[in-house]
Amino acid sequence: MQIRTENRTALYLGLPSSASRSKKELFASVRDRVWHRINDWNEKILSQAGKEILIKAVIQAIPSYAMACFRLPESLLHELQRMVSGFWWHNRGVRKIHWVTWKRMCESKLIGGLGFRSLKHFNTAMLAKHWWRFLRNSNSLVFQVLCVKYFPSGNISDARLGYQPSFTWRSIMSAKKVFMASLRWRIGLGTMVKAWSDPWIPRLWSFRLITPPSSDSDDMYVVDFIDQSRGEWGRSLLEQKLWQEDVDRVLEIPLSAKESPDTLVWHFTQNGIFSVKSAYHLACRLESQEGPSTSQDWLRKWWINLWKAKIPNKIKVFTWRACLQALPTSRGL
Repeated sequence: MQIRTENRTALYLGLPSSASRSKKELFASVRDRVWHRINDWNEKILSQAGKEILIKAVIQAIPSYAMACFRLPESLLHELQRMVSGFWWHNRGVRKIHWVTWKRMCESKLIGGLGFRSLKHFNTAMLAKHWWRFLRNSNSLVFQVLCVKYFPSGNISDARLGYQPSFTWRSIMSAKKVFMASLRWRIGLGTMVKAWSDPWIPRLWSFRLITPPSSDSDDMYVVDFIDQSRGEWGRSLLEQKLWQEDVDRVLEIPLSAKESPDTLVWHFTQNGIFSVKSAYHLACRLESQEGPSTSQDWLRKWWINLWKAKIPNKIKVFTWRACLQALPTSRGL
């Protein structure tokens, strides 16, 4: 048939066209680009504030495209993190003590970090965007192809890893947990949403009812709680079927005067549309099993005032290090 043999070492848009060999070797070009960039900068005299800008604007952007397509090996992510951390702490290539952990430095500046990216969680957030595209564009060719093999029902919540999945599908599946953790229904008519099994309560974490279902309510839909004649929630039925906490939450949900359909939305943005930024913060919280930051208001305001102060950035970084006891003092040494 005169079909050419595939060149397994070929690159397409800078990424490997085949993933059959060592994953770390496949993405060696990403590692090399970061290393060469850092090596060039090591010859220059840069303050830590200047390095912060270069890391955020240049170095951490290098693997972004690869992260949007594949799950990078953790060993590679750790190596990239080690190179970036070393560049920030070292002086012209001379090794020095890392006074603050990289995890702490990746926290938001509002809670005492420096706002660097956790590459692992950013990789997850970039991959989670595929799920949003599947949800919004079910007519796309890629959705149709993946649907046939991995979720024949056409419902992305039914997607499974499957038998002998491709590296691409494994990568996408690794972000499903984060994506589903923020997906909920916005109530319109209420005819598509099952009251107990679907996520539709706008709560901070669990979007499902906390009231246990009774034998006669397990198959109820949200529309059953709506008084159609008055176009509002049926308070009496709600109080009969649900605990008071659920009743209060449901009554806070506005009902549209128009007969709009129920829609799936991304909870952690105001407009309900997925964003990589919100997915990144969600991935960080899920990893640490923590809710949104509850740091004291006065401390948060203090950090805000520090980073907004009209003083040189290197003074801000020095103050940050002093607050975290990350200066080479006799006590610290």
